[in-house]
Amino acid sequence: MTLQQLRYLIKLVQTGSINLAAQELFLAQPSLSKAMSELEIRAENQGYMKNFQVQASSQTRSAMRRMRAISAGVSV
Repeated sequence: MTLQQLRYLIKLVQTGSINLAAQELFLAQPSLSKAMSELEIRAENQGYMKNFQVQASSQTRSAMRRMRAISAGVSV
């Protein structure tokens, strides 16, 4: 997982919508979808997005706390 994918995933889970996340990240929705699809394939965890709605599993929500801490600790 790249830092960029981490930030995208955090925003996606925060907003609950791929369209809203793309707007807030100043990305085209297809670009965000592609990045998240690549992440799902790499993580072998299909199913984050269903009908452009985020359905975070309990494992994903638990991991979000750790990912936010990592993201906050990295300066660009």
